Amino acid sequence: MAKGRDQGLLPGLVDTPTRRTLSIRYLRSGPGWLEADFKPSARFTNHVGNVQGGILGAFLDNIMGQCCHASAGPEQALTTTEMSLYFLAPAALGRLKGTAKVIKRGRRLFFVEGEVQDLEGNPLVRAVATMLVMRRPRPGAEESAQAQLSPAG
Repeated sequence: MAKGRDQGLLPGLVDTPTRRTLSIRYLRSGPGWLEADFKPSARFTNHVGNVQGGILGAFLDNIMGQCCHASAGPEQALTTTEMSLYFLAPAALGRLKGTAKVIKRGRRLFFVEGEVQDLEGNPLVRAVATMLVMRRPRPGAEESAQAQLSPAG
């Protein structure tokens, strides 16, 4: 089991703009699971002062993707093909905890679930998602393909 480092990134996981924007901290992970948290700022609230649902969805999409990424090989990339969110209670400002777990892994698809809770353990949002496994492009492959299409000069 890996423990979190100061910058909130665990070995085997990748840094993303979403993680940095939301200040997500990956706390603990293991094969097929991940625990994380974040503390949304007031700029991520809706008109009544609760955390906007899309922000909670972005948090869940990020941690569910990371959960799958940690189980995929380094030559594989993933993309979310479907995600359903179930809003159970309003999320007030303050630190929120998230968990993600791979339910089933196939050759081309991951099935994963996630949950956001307040610090008292009350469930706020639940999600299920399907992630598509893709081959990661080779470094320089895009430049090589572009060079083949460019006219010789």
